[in-house]
Amino acid sequence: MVKSFVDMLPPESATVSAVRDDLGEQKLAELARERDPGGPRSLGSWSQTDMRLAVIIDKLSWLAYAVYHSQGAKPETPDPYPRPGVLSRQNTTMRAQDFAYLMKIRERNHAAWAAAEKAGVS
Repeated sequence: MVKSFVDMLPPESATVSAVRDDLGEQKLAELARERDPGGPRSLGSWSQTDMRLAVIIDKLSWLAYAVYHSQGAKPETPDPYPRPGVLSRQNTTMRAQDFAYLMKIRERNHAAWAAAEKAGVS
């Protein structure tokens, strides 16, 4: 009976937040991929308002980064605000072949930009 009440709590409730905070990032990502992991309410979900606030936080972080960078500072690129079910950058890995491919694209673009700049094309 109590489980039924807990299942109906909104995602921002203290109880659901405490349960979600006790789960690791891997488990949250797994729950977010499942259709209906815990009944009517998923531990991995946020309300639309929460998601929009996280987007606003990310945009403000990038705005601050751009301002500092434009003034000659060398700030670290901002990390996205943590969301349930989305792994942080620290937990993501890239395969060596993917990294090599991205470096190849970067070198090709850099060469094209350098050639265009040399030719006076903006």
